Amino acid sequence: RFWPKYVPGNQIDEYMKDKPLGYAATLKQCIDGKGFLVHCQKDDCYVTKIMSTHGLIQPIDNHNTYRNINGTWESFKYVEPMSRHNHSKHWVDDVNNRRHDPIGLEEVWATKWWPTRQFTFLCSVAEVNAVNSRACGRKANTDPQLTFRRNLAVEMMENKIGINLPRPPSPVATRSKRKVVGHEKRKHPIHTGAWDNVKGTWKTTKTDYTKLLFSVCKTKCRTYCTCNPAVPRAVLL
Repeated sequence: RFWPKYVPGNQIDEYMKDKPLGYAATLKQCIDGKGFLVHCQKDDCYVTKIMSTHGLIQPIDNHNTYRNINGTWESFKYVEPMSRHNHSKHWVDDVNNRRHDPIGLEEVWATKWWPTRQFTFLCSVAEVNAVNSRACGRKANTDPQLTFRRNLAVEMMENKIGINLPRPPSPVATRSKRKVVGHEKRKHPIHTGAWDNVKGTWKTTKTDYTKLLFSVCKTKCRTYCTCNPAVPRAVLL
């Protein structure tokens, strides 16, 4: 095995040899004018190295780990890049295990042509991502892989892509149901008639439900618009 280019692994190990457990540092490198980082953290028997274009050497308070050194348990906090790596490193294994369970596409596909094998791999990964994403969105358990695959196959065979189907008409709201900011139809109170602009209130009447004439359609009504209570309105215009 060899270290990747521009990652001086042996020199990093030598530098970190006498550092305390959990010590972290970042080596800045450059390839073709583009910078990248090599995050390093001292572990018990080795130094973890991660190539990245971002990340900070900042300890994560809620991600402790423990090592037994000479019979004594010692702990340290993972820094940000190592914490993300340890939280997510099992995701690839989980996807691989699920795409092979119980039948892997590349196993049942007869041809061994290299491009086809790559295609089956991509199909399998996309399939696993789809079933996992759907379960995550629904906050439910993932379907068995074969069940999801059967349902997906049926949907693909019976899909209506490319077929022009009549679309159901969209419901059209009537003017009375539309809400416009600053305009709302209301009824004036009982024992009131016209609006008194001088006093800024309703004129009192002896009749319980006095109706006023709506000038547009000559209909009597008890309703008005909040924008101008002095004008009777059977509908909002």
